[in-house]
Amino acid sequence: SALLQEIKVLVVAHNIPARLFSDWYVAIATSPVTCPQDSAPSRSTAEVVAECLTLLLQLAACIQSLEDDSEDTSESVHTLGPELLIPVEAINYLCNAEECATPEDFLRIYLSPSQPTLDSETVWPVPSHFSA
Repeated sequence: SALLQEIKVLVVAHNIPARLFSDWYVAIATSPVTCPQDSAPSRSTAEVVAECLTLLLQLAACIQSLEDDSEDTSESVHTLGPELLIPVEAINYLCNAEECATPEDFLRIYLSPSQPTLDSETVWPVPSHFSA
């Protein structure tokens, strides 16, 4: 499927037991495009990622406060806080960014974690400062 060809993976793990999203569901929300797709953003990838994460946290807080305040949660996310949705151009920029890993790269890195050798673990050959 064309939708799944150039997917990027973003992993955020922070205080999982107290996460803001206790339930998961999927809804399609369209965000208006504010700048042409051909134009290159003047911001770095790190700035775009920071903006997206900030919007997601604000959206989560908004959803949580709405769930706490009322029993009716039938309204969709894009009607409750459209200004908190990640802009389409930011998603497109991150999908095409060289700094973002492809799913294949992510799985390769995830399945083969680095295991650095500490200086105290080296027993052979004997470190030079012990053999003098």
